[in-house]
Amino acid sequence: MTVMLFFNSLKDILSVNKKFENAELESQYDRLVMKGVYVLCCSGNLLIGLWKLNAMGLIPNKSGDWLSWETTLAAVQDVVL
Repeated sequence: MTVMLFFNSLKDILSVNKKFENAELESQYDRLVMKGVYVLCCSGNLLIGLWKLNAMGLIPNKSGDWLSWETTLAAVQDVVL
């Protein structure tokens, strides 16, 4: 459900011109404002989806998420005779 919220928001943002091609408006300015508000609302949904994915721990943003790509350091021991 969260992944669909994320991908559907992206799909809606990319198809904004197709959504408003049949709108009967008085001026081109009104169409531009409506498209802007629509993209803003879709971006809000996208941010909610990202927030939910982060809350579930599915976005790797902590150092512990990348430990498999870290290089290991060789242990250095000083030998005192």
